[in-house]
Amino acid sequence: MLLVFLIGKVLVIEDELTADSGSAQDTVASSDDATLPADYVADNSLTSIDEESLRMIIREELDAYADTIAATARQTEGNVQLPARDPHADAVQLEHVSEQIEYFMSVGRMSDSEMANLEREIARLDTEGRRAMLRKLTKAMNTGAIDARF
Repeated sequence: MLLVFLIGKVLVIEDELTADSGSAQDTVASSDDATLPADYVADNSLTSIDEESLRMIIREELDAYADTIAATARQTEGNVQLPARDPHADAVQLEHVSEQIEYFMSVGRMSDSEMANLEREIARLDTEGRRAMLRKLTKAMNTGAIDARF
């Protein structure tokens, strides 16, 4: 997304430079009494952007974009309130996930779809419960009690 933004910005700047140089050339060409210096070359050098200028433009845009993202994140941090967790529901969910892991340990294997379902169940747990169940699942997979992939 950032790359698309930067490409669009460069194209806009290039169009502005092209429009500016085009109007300047029209003015010079339409003026009857205008005298051009002997070393004047009409090669549209104003429309080509050298590499260093392009790098400078990209740096400026990245800095501005990073500042915008940081400001948005700070505003969002203050406004976000996590819903209150129900300890009883968390305990029930933890027990449910633990039973599922025990079941898969007794079976010895788990399909990819079963793993995806278990991961969704684990994601619903609180932070401590999630750590504990991921630790239990990883240990079971590492010891060979469950043949599965994350």
